[in-house]
Amino acid sequence: MAGYLIVLTLVSALIIGHVVGLQCPTCVKEDCPPEPSKCLAGTVKDSCGCCLVCGNLEGDRCDRETGSGADLLEQKFGPCGDNLQCRGRADLPETDSVCVCTHQKMICGSNKETYENLCQLMEDANETNEKIIIEREGPCKGDPWIATAPDDAHIYEGENISLGCEAMGNPVPMILWSFVDDDQHIETPLPSDDEHFSVQLRGGPEKFEMTSWLLIQNAKASDQGSYRCVAKNEMGMKDTHATLKVYQKGQQIPAEGLVPAPRETNRNLQGQTRARRERRWQASSRHGEL
Repeated sequence: MAGYLIVLTLVSALIIGHVVGLQCPTCVKEDCPPEPSKCLAGTVKDSCGCCLVCGNLEGDRCDRETGSGADLLEQKFGPCGDNLQCRGRADLPETDSVCVCTHQKMICGSNKETYENLCQLMEDANETNEKIIIEREGPCKGDPWIATAPDDAHIYEGENISLGCEAMGNPVPMILWSFVDDDQHIETPLPSDDEHFSVQLRGGPEKFEMTSWLLIQNAKASDQGSYRCVAKNEMGMKDTHATLKVYQKGQQIPAEGLVPAPRETNRNLQGQTRARRERRWQASSRHGEL
């Protein structure tokens, strides 16, 4: 009978342990491995709040619950690094979260490079072993860059179309449009004297940003060609373009023409990519004078 009770107790303990989960052991710092020497997001305490580990980078998956009472069966990815917070994201399941920088203002570093946020500056400093401090809020002075390029488009004659272009820089750039037709390959500044072209321009939506729309009303076959967006300030210029194809009524638009081409974009996408792997600022647009 006593043996039966012992077996029953062990079985019950296993069942309870399985239901409750695997809890963190007592923290004995002497048993911890050596502290990591090169962590791009700094060192933080592990999921049990005991040993030091490399923190997850901006955009990495992470575990929200940490501390000595953490259920290790639910800890898959580890904690976020310095100045990063584990948050949910709309395009991921509720159980999944990513590391998001808590300081989301664009900054200029003492190395004359522009960073989308403090976390990317610190990541660069840790990677290069260089002391980089915040020189100023906002981008460094230098050439502008295209934040969002216009989409290629396929439309029918008589339809209206709007091409958008967003540029950033310090000083804030102006945006100019031009058109190169498919037949004679002549570049024409827009809106020109043709009334079915118009251009709208406004500052924003972000600081140091300019947004422009080229509106084409009642499109003609002769409007088919390449539309160039030029961002220009006193430090330099950058350009990009979109292709417009105009079809006659009754013509079949190819399937690929029904889906806009992916935009060229250098905007901060809520920390979804790592700064060191996918620098959004082109090298020439990130260097400049204060």
